Amino acid sequence: MDGAKPMLLLLVQVGVIIALARAMGLLFARMRQPQVIGEMLAGILLGPTLLGAIATPNPLFPESSIGNLETLSQFGVVLFLFLVGLEFDPGHIRGRGRAAAAISFTSVAVPFAMGFGLAYLIKPIFSADQQENMLPSALFLGAAISVTAFPVLARILAEQNLTRTRIGVITIAAAAFNDVIAWVLLAVVVAMVPTGEGNGGMSPVARLGLALLFVGVMVFAVRPLLKRVEAVFDRQGRLSQNLLAGVFLVVMFAAAATEGIGVHALFGAFIAGTVMPKKSAFVRELTEKLEDFTVIVLLPLFFAYAGLKTDLRTIFDSGGGLYMGLVIGAACAGKFLGAALPAALTGHTVRESLSIGALMNTRGLMELIILTIGLQLGVITPQLFGIMVVMALLTTGMTAPLLALINPRTAADAALAEPVDRREYSVLIPVRCCGRRR
Repeated sequence: MDGAKPMLLLLVQVGVIIALARAMGLLFARMRQPQVIGEMLAGILLGPTLLGAIATPNPLFPESSIGNLETLSQFGVVLFLFLVGLEFDPGHIRGRGRAAAAISFTSVAVPFAMGFGLAYLIKPIFSADQQENMLPSALFLGAAISVTAFPVLARILAEQNLTRTRIGVITIAAAAFNDVIAWVLLAVVVAMVPTGEGNGGMSPVARLGLALLFVGVMVFAVRPLLKRVEAVFDRQGRLSQNLLAGVFLVVMFAAAATEGIGVHALFGAFIAGTVMPKKSAFVRELTEKLEDFTVIVLLPLFFAYAGLKTDLRTIFDSGGGLYMGLVIGAACAGKFLGAALPAALTGHTVRESLSIGALMNTRGLMELIILTIGLQLGVITPQLFGIMVVMALLTTGMTAPLLALINPRTAADAALAEPVDRREYSVLIPVRCCGRRR
C-alpha cells in the first residue's frame, strides 16, 4: 500500500491495529493473563517479526508512513502517563509504615544496581558509540529494569481478590512510590544523554536544574490553581467541556515544557497527573472522559509503533541468547530480592514476602514505554530493545502463575474474600489495556 493516499493508508492502519489489538487482548484475557500482553504482541506481529518477514517491504506499514503513526502513538502515551499520574494518590503511601517505604526503596535500588552493572557485563551488545560512553546506557538499563507496572499489578490484585489484604495494600503502596522514583530516575538519565532527541541543547546540569524548577512550579504554583478547577467541578457536579479543556491545556503545556527542557514530554505529563486534585469523584469522571479513546485507539498505535521497531528474529544474533538470559535473570532477581527481603525483615511471612516479590516483578506497558524512549535516544540497540521487550512480556506473564504457586488459596478462601468495590477502587485500575473485562 506504499502508493496509497496518506490519509487512506493511515485509516487502514488504525483499523487493522485496533482490530488485532482487541482480538489478541481478549485472547489473553481468556487465558487469565493481563490483556496488555496480547496487545503488545499484536504490535510485534505487525512489525518485522512476522508481517515484515512475510513481505518485504512491509505492505501495510511502509517506511514513509511511520512518521504519522509515531506522532499519534506518542500523543497517546502522553495521555496515558497523565492518567497514571492522575491515579497516583499519596494516600496509598501515607500510613503504610516503614514496610512500604523499605519495599519501595529497595525494589528500585536493587534492580537499578543490578541493571547498571549488567550493562558493563553485556557491553558487546551495545554499539561502538555507546561503548565509548557507557554511563548513559548503564544508567538507562538500571532504570528500565527497576520499573514496576502499577496499572497491571493493580488489575492482578483485583482479579485475585487481594486488593484489601495486607499483601495487596503494601504492594500497592510500594508500586505507587516505585512509579514516581522510576520516572524521576528516567528523567535524570534522559537529561544526561549527551546526544540525541533529549539533549535540549543544554548541559545535563542545566537540564536537571530546569527539571527541578519545573517540578517546583507544578507543585507550588499550578497545583493550587488546579484546586480551583476541583472547586468548580464540585459546584457544577460534573466535568464540563471548559474544565476538560483546561485540564488538557495543563497536560499539553507540562509535556511541552519538559520536552523543551530535554527530559522528555512523558515526564511532564506524569507530573501533571500527580499534581491534579485527588478527590475520587473528580478523578473518576476525568479518567472516564479520557480512558476509552486513549486505551482503545491511541495505545494500540503505540504498540504497533513499538512493534515496528522490534525484530525478535535478531535477538539471538551474536550471543543474544546469553544476553537475554542475563537480562531476564537480573530483572527477576533484582525485583524479587529488592521487594521480598525488606518485606520479610518488616514482619511479613515467607509466603507473603515471596508474593510481594512476584507482584513487584510485573512490568508490562510501562517497560515498553521506557524502552522506546531509550531506543529513540540511542542509548540501547535494536537488539537489546528486542531482548528487553521479551523480558517485559515474560515478567508480566509470569506474575499471576507465580502468585498462584506461592500463595495458593482454596475455593472457600476465594468465596469468603470480600468482593472488590470497583467504584471505590477504580483508582487502582486506570486503563482497560491492563485486562479489565467488559
